[in-house]
Amino acid sequence: MSAMAAVLTARRDLLDVVSDANVRVAVLGASRDPNAKVTVLVMPQSATEERVAIKVPTTAIAGSAVAREMRTLNALHSLGSDVIRRTVPRPIDVVNHEGRDAMVVTLLPGTPLTTLYHRWRHTRSPKKVAQDLGAVSLWLRQLHDETAAAVTAADMDGGSVRRISERFADVADISSVVAFVDEACAALGAHSTPCTVVHGDLWCGNVLVTDGVVTGVVDWEEASLQGEPLRDLARFALAYALYLDRHTKARKPVAGHPGLIAGEWGIGIDYLLRGNGWICDLLRAFLRLGMRRLGVPGELWPQLLIAGIAEIAARADEHTFARAHIDVLRRHMEAVRGTSGER
Repeated sequence: MSAMAAVLTARRDLLDVVSDANVRVAVLGASRDPNAKVTVLVMPQSATEERVAIKVPTTAIAGSAVAREMRTLNALHSLGSDVIRRTVPRPIDVVNHEGRDAMVVTLLPGTPLTTLYHRWRHTRSPKKVAQDLGAVSLWLRQLHDETAAAVTAADMDGGSVRRISERFADVADISSVVAFVDEACAALGAHSTPCTVVHGDLWCGNVLVTDGVVTGVVDWEEASLQGEPLRDLARFALAYALYLDRHTKARKPVAGHPGLIAGEWGIGIDYLLRGNGWICDLLRAFLRLGMRRLGVPGELWPQLLIAGIAEIAARADEHTFARAHIDVLRRHMEAVRGTSGER
């Protein structure tokens, strides 16, 4: 038994584990969300000992999410997939914290892609952006190839249309937005894709990379063992575009991206949908490549993004964040109708 395993076996309380003199501790992911989870990294001083991460729920609802993720991780590792074995945390144990179970998993190597993304000039570099997208594209291909099951009609709705109708019933003209999303989902649904493992929240913050290769993907709370693989493609592209103006003052041009002006929330997604910049070309190529591989025409990438935005609006816990995606949908709907001459 390793020293870390002995510590976990003997000390079932989180405070006992983190107060051990033989480990170093880092706390990540402290959130203002009312149902937040906090991640604690526990690193033994000995380089030969296994490092672990402990996901600690702060509320009963968060506790249910952590328990659900642990069940999912166990199920994922039972699939026999090599890419899952190498890049998905493996559950080890649980420890107690204030009456709730905290999940202990293996600590995967790598740097969070968000760290690279927000480094000076990173998203101004076509080479660096292409490397990010290439790494995630390769990881997704491996995941899809190793977990593919039955081929069915592509389902990017997944209940989003109904949820948007109910969640934003008080929003003016929501019926038009819903119809716009429904049309996009129907276009995608005319084609078939394999059911695969789906992460469900694939963005830079959940991806770890080492030397340009994905070495870890974390936070599997929203995962599906047999779901629509197009979802992860859309989610990653949308999140990558969303934060392009994060370090630019409002109403100022975003350096390196001609035509992108910081300010309005979601302007990066608007840019991806309708812009002409090099990063739009790279992100669209990322989408088209993945879509064609899964059996869907790449030219339907705008419809995939529309459906992906709708999914976020339907499912995001934070209402303001979800509502902002409705505004993005409305702006794009109006732009499309204006271009086509509809009123």
